[in-house]
Order: sequence, then structure tokens, then C-alpha cells
Amino acid sequence: MRRKGLHVILCLVLTAMLAVPGCSSKPSGVTDTGGPAGTKEENAATGQGEIKLEFLSCETDEQLAVLKEIINTYNETNTDNITVELTAPSDYENLMKTKMAANNLPDIFGTHGWAVRRYDEYLYDLSNESWASEIDPAIESIIRDSDGKLCALPIAQANEGIQFNLDVIEKYDIDIHDLETMEKFEAALEKIKTESGGEVVPVYMAGSDASIIGFFMNSLAATNIGGSPVSGADALTTGEEFDWSQITAVLTELKKMADNGYLNDDYLTAQVPDMIQAIVEGRCAFIYLGNAVMTAASATAPDLRWGFMPYPTMPELGCTEPALVNGEKITYGIWKDSENVDAARKVLEYLAQEENVKALCAAVFAPSGFLNIEADLGSLNEYYNMWKDVKNVGQFDRTYMPNGVYDTWADATSKVLMGSYTPDEATDLIKAEYDRLFKAE
Repeated sequence: MRRKGLHVILCLVLTAMLAVPGCSSKPSGVTDTGGPAGTKEENAATGQGEIKLEFLSCETDEQLAVLKEIINTYNETNTDNITVELTAPSDYENLMKTKMAANNLPDIFGTHGWAVRRYDEYLYDLSNESWASEIDPAIESIIRDSDGKLCALPIAQANEGIQFNLDVIEKYDIDIHDLETMEKFEAALEKIKTESGGEVVPVYMAGSDASIIGFFMNSLAATNIGGSPVSGADALTTGEEFDWSQITAVLTELKKMADNGYLNDDYLTAQVPDMIQAIVEGRCAFIYLGNAVMTAASATAPDLRWGFMPYPTMPELGCTEPALVNGEKITYGIWKDSENVDAARKVLEYLAQEENVKALCAAVFAPSGFLNIEADLGSLNEYYNMWKDVKNVGQFDRTYMPNGVYDTWADATSKVLMGSYTPDEATDLIKAEYDRLFKAE
């Protein structure tokens, strides 16, 4: 999937701009997860054989470095003679598909947005774990299936919206709390464009990679179709009749933003570093590529004042509540047929300890998946608290579409902005790919 390309772009930007966050060598307050006391050597001497767990992770860069340190500490300090063998293959998705086909999965693995849609039948129910009662309902609804099974441990959640340069917003007297609908949002964009004499780009799009354009379209669809009580989006998960004109409406809205001059002139060729430079220098007001990018930007410009807001609504689609797009940022599950389920549960319990959660959240600049753990995210915490009661919706492709649709989704959206396709033609292309992949599932 080219969605992975978007992740690679972000990782390259963050790797170049940020240092690896530290992690303490031994998290405090670790709860005894049971089992015999004593060192691994003592346990081995008394017949307690070593338990080796395979842990397959999809993390990269900073978060992988932190995860490795946490696992190394666990291997050195646990008294249950458990050794976790952590690997993070570059071809994670393909490897997992092969393992699913052979019904031979790792004891623990990252679910990377697909805990329910892809991995549900392979996962152990974590509902009765000690940490389960503290899960934030915003992410719980995404990782719990229709039968009530809790599919994954949510270390971090991708609770995000549209980012903005606060100095620019204040200069043009824009109140983000008033931007509840796309009509009001676009009125603000028009004001910025007009009053700046074209010097400030209302929305900066780094569209040299189609997946980045697709990201914005995916978010607008998530909030305005997935977030609409009358859209019937659930039909996409069952193959029943769905009103595809809703996709056309969102594509049309995005095309209107381009036609009205609310995007940078080079929106089809601009790259992520260009976008970061523009937001740092105050040459644009809004971007939409995630809080990690803004955190990278502020690392190069410590005085940068920024925040994020929910995606506005399209009332014509029946959506009346602005929303943030949520999803699995760092989530781990246990293979239900593992011979070492109990040992794997102890590892997840260790990962769920407060200091470990905070360290991993800091590595991805995302809030924790728990009500009782607030990650230290600097100024971001103010905005997470500001929007804590705002509706959360799942990423559209991860919630409703078969695996693989995103590539076509992104290409079709890009071609609408190029003028190669009309919104209707792009919708037909997306629908055809959806039909093909749904039948193949």
C-alpha cells in the first residue's frame, strides 16, 4: 500500500529533524505480574524453563528505539524466565499476510490500524486484562469488535485534526472555535487569502506524493461520511448498497478549495519539507498532515506557536459535529493460538505501565490510549484537553474499505486536482477498486 509511502516520508522528516527521545532504563511502579520470584538463573535451576516469545513490531525510527529499550529492560529484569525476541521487518504487512495464510502468527504483534478489520479472528480477547478498564473510549471503539472482544493494547492513539500556525490565525482574527462547517472554514480561508494579498497560503498541500493528497481526502471522508449518522457507511464493510455520491461530494469540496485558490500554487509538486518551511515562516495558515510534522517543525523553530482543530462538517451529508480522526498509533495484540498466551499477557501488562506508555507516546507525539495516563506532549496537551469532548471517528480506509483501496483512493484524488478526472469519474474508479478488492477478501 502506498499509505506506507506517506509513513516513510514522515519518518524521514522526523529522523532528520528530531533526536531520539530517551527512555528510562527501568520503569518505576512496575506491577508484579505473578509467577515465581527469583532470577532467571534461579528459575532455570529449579526447572522453570525459559519461555521465548516472538514479538513482531511495525514500529520504525524513534518509536522502535524506545520499544527496544523497554523490551531489553524487561528481558533483563523479569523474574518469569521470559525472553522476548523483538523484530521489526521492513516488509511487515506482507510478512503478516504470509503468517496469517499459514496460521502461524507471532506471539505478540502490532496491529497497525487493522486490529478488527484484518486481525480479529487471530487475536486473543484482552477484555479482562488489568489495564483494560482504563482505556479511553475514543480508541476503545476502534479496537473492540462487534462481539465485544478487545483486540489490542492501545499504547498510543492517532487523535488528530487540522494543524495551524497560531500567529497567522491571530493576525487575521480567526477563531478556530467558529470553524465548525466547511462553509465557515472556507470563509476563513478566503479572508486569509484576501487580507494577506496572496502572501499567506490558506492551506498548504505537499502533493508531490499522491498519498499525501489522499490523506486529506481520507480525513474529510472519515469525519463527514464516517461521522454522519445517516451516511450508511457501515454498508461498505458488508458489501451492501452504499450511496457513492457522498464520496463525489467530498472530492468536489476538495476540488473547490483548489479552484478558489486556497492551496499553494505548487500543491501538486510541493514536498513535506516545503510545507514545514512555510508553516514555520508564517507563509501558510493551515496544514493537515498530522501533529508529528508540526512537532518536527517546532523542533527547528522553538518559538513556533501552533495547535490543531477538528475537521469541519459538511451538513449536506448529514454531518453535524466537527470531529477528530482517530486510529491505532501504537497497538499490540496476542495471537489467540499462541502456546504462551499467559507469558504474552505479562509482556503487554509491562508495556502498559505508565512510564513505558509515556515514553512510547512521546516518540510518536500522540496521546496515550488510557484515561489515567497523560503523555508529556508539551503544548499539544493543551489542545488534546481542549478537544477532549469532541467526537472521534476512525480513519475511513481502515474502518470501511478493503485493504489496498488507499492507493487508488490517493491516485484518483490527485487526478481530480490535476483536472484529469472529474469527481464523478474519480468516484467510479474508487468504487471499481473497492468492488474488486472486496470480492477478493
